[in-house]
Amino acid sequence: MKKELFSLLGNVASVDFYFSDGTDISLISDNNAFNMTELAKEALQLQVPNTLTIVNLNNFYVTIIPIDKIRQLLIIPHINTTNIPRDYREIAKFVDNLNSLSSLAYQLFTNKKKPNWKTCVKKIPTAQKEVDFNSKIDLTAAFKNEQTIFKTIKNLNFNQFNKAVNCNNNLNTFV
Repeated sequence: MKKELFSLLGNVASVDFYFSDGTDISLISDNNAFNMTELAKEALQLQVPNTLTIVNLNNFYVTIIPIDKIRQLLIIPHINTTNIPRDYREIAKFVDNLNSLSSLAYQLFTNKKKPNWKTCVKKIPTAQKEVDFNSKIDLTAAFKNEQTIFKTIKNLNFNQFNKAVNCNNNLNTFV
């Protein structure tokens, strides 16, 4: 395998390349920004057979390139799409770039021209986390206590400072 070529391509394209032989998954580029092996395993379970499959999984894209019935190459870009708006108009360009990169990776790996893949894009919705905000009363009390702390620092009053800091612990908020 041409590991040095995949390492170079991974650095240029800012992606990690993984290889799956049907049982194991291994990194074949040396620019492992994060260990994405578990993400790659999860994405492989969502692959559409004989199709270039692009999966948005937990706001990370994984591209699965079919080599044959058992083996696959995976591309994981070094981006997280959490902050990309839902109506992002450049997504078609992004998918097209992944398709081109996939073609190049396939040719490097197999020394053959890429087949005419169908492309399947899957988005797996992430669970919405509920945020627990403090009440207005809690925030007002914390703000007043913070002002007291600043005043005691300005006046160099150590006893009042300790009292205000201890009061802050009772507010269940951090200053």
